[in-house]
Amino acid sequence: MAEMSPADVDRLGKDLTPSGAERAGNKDGTIPAWEGGLTQPPAGWKPEMGYVDPFKDEKPVAVINQQNADLYKDKLSPGLMGMIKKYPDFHLNVYPTHRTFANPPSVYDATKAQAGKVKLEGLSIKNYDVPGVPFPVPANGVEEMYNHTTRFFGSYKACRDWLPTRGNGDNYRVGFCEDMVQGQNMEPRQKNNVFSFFGFYDAPATLVGTIYLVHDPVDYTNGERQAWIYNAGQRRVRRAPDLAYDNINDGTEGMRTTDNYWGFQGAMDRYELV
Repeated sequence: MAEMSPADVDRLGKDLTPSGAERAGNKDGTIPAWEGGLTQPPAGWKPEMGYVDPFKDEKPVAVINQQNADLYKDKLSPGLMGMIKKYPDFHLNVYPTHRTFANPPSVYDATKAQAGKVKLEGLSIKNYDVPGVPFPVPANGVEEMYNHTTRFFGSYKACRDWLPTRGNGDNYRVGFCEDMVQGQNMEPRQKNNVFSFFGFYDAPATLVGTIYLVHDPVDYTNGERQAWIYNAGQRRVRRAPDLAYDNINDGTEGMRTTDNYWGFQGAMDRYELV
């Protein structure tokens, strides 16, 4: 499949954002134009404060409740409408829309530099190097998926909890912490690694000390997942080829699989950008 056309490349940073999204707002003004995103912390912010709401002083532009829900029925899902109709106190606060997304300038530069070169050969991506959006104006689902898997995050640390619940209602906590690093942040720099994943359990007690290391490629036609596990009981590092797809996650008693984990955000997430 052909590279992005010169005409579309020229649109980046003009009527399109540097990543390829529509820059203009919508006609009724409920979605504003993108003006560069949120690149500075709120006034008075300090790192030890963690994440804060940059719009904490904003007031709702509308409150949807039982009395006025029919006015917004074209914008509410059947589930939300059902909740509003069933519970008298259930309501939705609607706040102004903000387009806060921003990538580092280096990602925008890499996107434009590669935009006219990257292409597909079957399911394989050619002429792409992290970082950057490989297909700012995607022409098909495969290009869209490559945009998703190569999305920039640099590196971060996160801990999350999930609560497997048995048939009788009993549940228990599984805690998992991870360090994620993309290929451009590694030494030496890795072109075909979308990320390196280092993770360990902090609960339950039977899993404390279990550690995973995973390297995932950008292009699976030119490589495959490499995974290792350190088993605290055996005190050995072993390859973990089954750490993928519908493999059952440790400690979940069959209630959660590996591919379910990647699509799920735990009930409690704690992030630290590094």
